Amino acid sequence: MGTTAGTVYVSDLDGTLLPPGGRLPDDDRRAIEGLVSRGVHFTVASARSVVSMQGVLGGLRLTLPVVCFNGGFVSELATGRHLRVATLETERARGAWQLAKDLGLIPIVSTTDGVSEDQVWIAHERNEGVSLYVQDREAAQDPRLRFVDEPGGELGGRVTCLTVIERREAAEAWERAVLAEYGDALQPHLFDDIYMEGWTWVTVHAGAATKGSAVRHVMERAGLADHRLVAFGDQENDLSLFAEADHAVAVANAVDAAKDAADEVIGHHADGAVLRWLQEHAEG
Repeated sequence: MGTTAGTVYVSDLDGTLLPPGGRLPDDDRRAIEGLVSRGVHFTVASARSVVSMQGVLGGLRLTLPVVCFNGGFVSELATGRHLRVATLETERARGAWQLAKDLGLIPIVSTTDGVSEDQVWIAHERNEGVSLYVQDREAAQDPRLRFVDEPGGELGGRVTCLTVIERREAAEAWERAVLAEYGDALQPHLFDDIYMEGWTWVTVHAGAATKGSAVRHVMERAGLADHRLVAFGDQENDLSLFAEADHAVAVANAVDAAKDAADEVIGHHADGAVLRWLQEHAEG
């Protein structure tokens, strides 16, 4: 895909770069900044929002933009300003919402002004999984939170994601329904929450919102389109990133689909395997 002009390194966060506590340790932050300062092209691509990234990365200074919401956003980490946004077409957003409602689910609705003002609309009536998510976001003083009786009223805005946090069976049912109805026109991602045992997430994004396409945009924007891409991940939402990469690296704790798609499997995320690999192999 690329040439030997240089290399760009991109890592997923949860279950990959971040330790089990879900926050980048200060020593790791300083180590990554040291790599960047000597010319290593490094950034991250995550299902998290840029607001959430800012919290868990502890002031990490990067020169490249970050990929958020599974490719729904390309954003500046320091300022939160969005450089590219992929939103759901209104009728598809409403259709996916209705599929959830038919299953007795009430999705969280994420919207944006397209620049830096984002909102997360959450129903007053919610299950324990959503309540735990709200507690986490309130503790982080997340400015995006909005509470309403019916988040579906926000579907006419610029919707970036619909999210269900449910027990796995119910989450899988919505994912199947969205895939059956919309195919590649929407991007549903299902994953078990590694911080809240027993709860499964499904996030639904625009069809154009993939980590792979967003990272390619980052490289083109930075004048690095001719560089090789090395990517690190652990979940199925990293597969589009792996498909774009010249060298795909899965951590030992990755799901089988990610390991099967990888060119290399390294150590466990709890042991800092990604940072250790970068320190040993990354070129500036």
